[in-house]
Amino acid sequence: MRSMNLTKNAKFESVRKNIEHYLSTDWFMWVCFLIACFITVLRVEVIGLLIFAAIICAILVFCEDVIVALEPFLLLCLCLIKCNNSYDEFIKMVWLAVPAAAAIIFHFNYYQRKLPHGELFWPMLAVSVAVTLGGLGKITAKEYFSLMPIFFTLGLGFGMLLFYNLMNSHVRLRENYSLPDKISKIMIIMGLFCCFMILEYYGEHLDKVISTHGLLAFQWRNNASTFLIFALPFAFLRSIKGNHGWFWVGMLFYGCMMITGSRGGAIVGTAEVMMCMIALLCLDKRHRIHNIIIIAVGIVMFFVFFWDLIYFFRDMLLRLLQIDDNEIRVRLMRRAVEDFLSNPVFGRGLGYFGNRDVHHSAKGALCWYHSSPFQVIGSFGIVGIAAYGYIFVARIVYFARRNTLTNKFIFIAYIGMQLMSLVNPGLFSPVPYLLMMTLLFVIMDKIKDDPEEIRLTGKAEKNLRRSKKKSASAQTEKTA
Repeated sequence: MRSMNLTKNAKFESVRKNIEHYLSTDWFMWVCFLIACFITVLRVEVIGLLIFAAIICAILVFCEDVIVALEPFLLLCLCLIKCNNSYDEFIKMVWLAVPAAAAIIFHFNYYQRKLPHGELFWPMLAVSVAVTLGGLGKITAKEYFSLMPIFFTLGLGFGMLLFYNLMNSHVRLRENYSLPDKISKIMIIMGLFCCFMILEYYGEHLDKVISTHGLLAFQWRNNASTFLIFALPFAFLRSIKGNHGWFWVGMLFYGCMMITGSRGGAIVGTAEVMMCMIALLCLDKRHRIHNIIIIAVGIVMFFVFFWDLIYFFRDMLLRLLQIDDNEIRVRLMRRAVEDFLSNPVFGRGLGYFGNRDVHHSAKGALCWYHSSPFQVIGSFGIVGIAAYGYIFVARIVYFARRNTLTNKFIFIAYIGMQLMSLVNPGLFSPVPYLLMMTLLFVIMDKIKDDPEEIRLTGKAEKNLRRSKKKSASAQTEKTA
């Protein structure tokens, strides 16, 4: 019996490794990209959910490397951002949780590894406790144990802590690909698909754009901008590491972020591009003159077409300038302070829906304060302030100890997400944004041990040049 089981395992392993080899290729990532494009063009998001759920489950069964599942997962999340107020439709698909849970359990059981506590374990534990205790003394049992509050409480708290531990044990450097290279490819493909969604929408409504000479309004603009905030730094990273043409992909991401009409996306995207430009000028001596010329020409073109740009973006600019005391976000901030004062130690909790008179959230969504500092004080009180302050400082220290080229751009994405979270739920959305950020911090730790990764210690330029020479010589030795 034992020999039969060993034979079966050997056969499964043989098949599994062949399948994993294909699913780990760049070709497969582009196949997923094309599938996502067809889903968007044909408006078949529900079918897309089934397709990508099947792909992700297959990856979890046949691939020991969990990173392979990241790209189809992100593409699926992007496909679904158009489905606003679709709670009644997608709740019918809840049965998908059964095969998904089975695939997840199989994966982490069959490919099980030890679960070491990462450096961010204790800060995340503090946040988990604060989130779980949110509303203590004020929130009712019915509010606390409702479906969505429980989901978000677990997603922001102990569920995310478990995810962090699992990823910390399962994500590691591989022989068949470079982890920094793989992650940047995944993020860029995600960004390109997001741009495709935006440009496809503009192409469909081109007559309206021409007649109004202005932006189109669509409900998923903030989510699209948030995904691009994650993707944008990785395009500029690749312009340093490889072909400078990736610079223009980064500018494409920024341009698409601007035409979403998202105020937060416009402000944060501009700040993020500026951070990336500073990083390019400081770190990329090879293309420094080229970059300076591009930036100078860009500034000149901005002033030449200044009034045309002002007119095209007039609706977004007016919404920026017309923020007053009656703005929903301003009223929610004021309400957050009131909720904090009503229960200073633990706040009102995630299950509190007393603010729907200010902002009536969609069915199946929480009643957000739409600003991370006010979300913390309103929902979690003093305990939350201490926990989130702790994890913010811990993340800064965490990055400082892992100062490599890739990690610098991951950190730019983190700063961008923190800024976006000031005006949107952002990192208080456990799936996908906090999950993505948690995974990137795990990857940040693994990358520091990559022998081909460029370390930025001492003078950045010298290290960058030295690392590139080492990388080139190592590649020559491999070829030889």
